[in-house]
Amino acid sequence: MVESSQTIRVWLMQFIRAAIFCGIILSIHLGHARRVAERPDSGSIPLELEQVLEFFPQASSLEGSASGTQIVKDKAGETLGYVLQTSPISDDIVGYSGPTNSLLAFEIDDRLIGMRILESADTREHVNAIQQNERFRFTWNGLPREEAANLQDIDAVSGSTLTSMAIQQGIQKRLGGDPPNLKFPREITLEEVKALFPQASSLRQRGLEMEVLGPHQEPIGLVLRSSPHADQVIGYQGPTDVLLGFDAENQFVGFRLRESYDNDPYVDYVREDDYFRNSLNGNTPLELSQLDLIEDQIEGVSGATMTSQGVAETLISTAKTMTQSEAKLVTADNEPSTAWSPAPRDYGTLGVLLVGLILAFTKLRGFRFVRIGYQITLILYLGFLNGDMVSQAFLAGAAQHGLPWRSAFGLSILTLAALIVPLTTRRQVYCHQICPHGALQQLIKGRFCAPRTVPRRLDRALRIIPPALLLVTVLTAMRGWSINLAAIEPFDAYLFQVAGVGTISVAVIGLIVSLVVPMAYCHYGCPTGAMLGFLRRHGRSDQWSRRDTVALGLLIIAIALLA
Repeated sequence: MVESSQTIRVWLMQFIRAAIFCGIILSIHLGHARRVAERPDSGSIPLELEQVLEFFPQASSLEGSASGTQIVKDKAGETLGYVLQTSPISDDIVGYSGPTNSLLAFEIDDRLIGMRILESADTREHVNAIQQNERFRFTWNGLPREEAANLQDIDAVSGSTLTSMAIQQGIQKRLGGDPPNLKFPREITLEEVKALFPQASSLRQRGLEMEVLGPHQEPIGLVLRSSPHADQVIGYQGPTDVLLGFDAENQFVGFRLRESYDNDPYVDYVREDDYFRNSLNGNTPLELSQLDLIEDQIEGVSGATMTSQGVAETLISTAKTMTQSEAKLVTADNEPSTAWSPAPRDYGTLGVLLVGLILAFTKLRGFRFVRIGYQITLILYLGFLNGDMVSQAFLAGAAQHGLPWRSAFGLSILTLAALIVPLTTRRQVYCHQICPHGALQQLIKGRFCAPRTVPRRLDRALRIIPPALLLVTVLTAMRGWSINLAAIEPFDAYLFQVAGVGTISVAVIGLIVSLVVPMAYCHYGCPTGAMLGFLRRHGRSDQWSRRDTVALGLLIIAIALLA
């Protein structure tokens, strides 16, 4: 009975520890989401003219800001091209510790002429390596927009694989939509939609169309504009941008002329002719797309025949685009899925994790040659080659943006295992079996000099370092500070191609001290190890400990910063 009661207390305390940990993660996530929501333009950042001069030396002004897209013009007002930001559309694509907002520059013919990183929540050294890698940055240069959007075989930047892969995926996602309208840049407004739907209260994008919502946010119809889909249709002097409306039964309810390159008086004649404006009402998009100006005897407006027939042809052409788009969506639903699948590096990480779990829960770890062989594999493959290691930089990014399943599937699974296994078992599987830096410390332990014991007073003082670093991590993640969390741990030093001075210094100093004091860094310097140690179930898990007090304090601080 006593043993059963103790077991209940153990699991109750483990549940409380898990709740504290999840509470800190949730606070960081909500705090970050609030900061993003407070930013202007839904996540994209305001552009300065100097930022586009690299691509457009003649640029004099930037116009428009819909969805992070701006048209570049020279002093004479002529359009040179356009630039767009991948954020906020690509913000759900996370590299190692966060998303990246890239600037893409296009010429008038939709050909990409350059790319640069505007802002990134990823690790500073990884981002710097990409900015300095011209081969990667110039990969898309000269490609038409559609080809750039579908480019697959791109060489990742060595040492910054996850970050460069995420940038590639972000570019592909951002370019998956329609190109901006250079002829008619003005976006649809609610006021002009009310001319077709007087009860409209808001608009919601839905593919090519915009869904019109009524007073109670109920769908009451669809609107779409003819440009750029029908810009090739010329009336008397040029194309006209037309707003088309379809009701809830998918029937055409009318159109409104927006801007036009045609002759002003002729355009006004069309605007004022009620018979012409209502002559096509009642058709579905498919029926409208199948009309023929001659065979169906669509009459033009007297005195503005060419302009009105151009408008009618614009309506038919736009309806064709609409029906073709819907047909593609239906076909795509019936085609085999081309969903993402893990990369080879992910399978390698998962293989290392599986072997680590086997060693942790079997007696194989007692065989010296097996253990040493696995430790060398960890150092060389998981450390120097793959770089998949659980760290505060990664965990903070995951708390803010979610686990990067697409770009780092293997590392995401490894992180979940590192958290769940110690919480539910007595095995500290990551620290004891999988961490490359821990494996290197184990290999050098006692090989060059006799181990020494740290005096008790110094021991107590040094053990303050890991919780202090955890506090720095929580404050940085909550407040959005620019502190480089990768520099407070040694793990990035294994990616020596991009490693900074801070992380290399922590790695080298930690290893030197470990020559004298076995596993010194793990005991006195590792915040990630301290965090996993807090979650671990052990013989005294039924009792409240100093670690529990520290974790509760971190939760209170996080909640206070969130309030």
